[in-house]
Amino acid sequence: MPGSWNISSRFATALIVVMLCSIPGTVIGQNSQNVPREYKVKAVFLHRFLQYTTWPSTPSLDTLDSYVIGVLGDNPFGSSFNSVIGRTPKSTDNKTLEIKFFNSLSELSACHILYISSEDPSIIRRATKQVVGSGTFVVGESETVLKNCGVAQFFIRNNHVKFMINLNAVKEEGLKIDSEVLELAEIVRYACE
Repeated sequence: MPGSWNISSRFATALIVVMLCSIPGTVIGQNSQNVPREYKVKAVFLHRFLQYTTWPSTPSLDTLDSYVIGVLGDNPFGSSFNSVIGRTPKSTDNKTLEIKFFNSLSELSACHILYISSEDPSIIRRATKQVVGSGTFVVGESETVLKNCGVAQFFIRNNHVKFMINLNAVKEEGLKIDSEVLELAEIVRYACE
């Protein structure tokens, strides 16, 4: 897969471990700094999405020297990404991983994955409209993300972090997501308007 990391373990095994670690009373990593375990798990999921997705060639993404995960709005992850970055080797095309935090839409710049922390429908609509067609894998917590051509939505079921994937948004953005990820997702098909 062009631009992918060389990975020896299978995605499903890694996610099962992550999901088991999301059970209350277990610890993921050492950086617990008052960050809910749920967001430590979501940070790992975002990293896995990055590893198991192939992006289209677009003017905004082609100029990036790193694979970028952007967080728009409040940072619910704390320092959870630090351990992810520390374990991330360079990809086969020699790019590293970078995490960018955007406090507002006016600060938003090109990124491969954009996590929208807000559940405000107005902010979600404006953010997705700003990046639609750029090849960005947009993720959030609200169904509004999916209904506005976002790619994925996190949710909690039985104390486990789960996710939905909007296949219409995947197609619209020109993304290719590995079948192992799609097998773990709940698939939806919201129209991209």
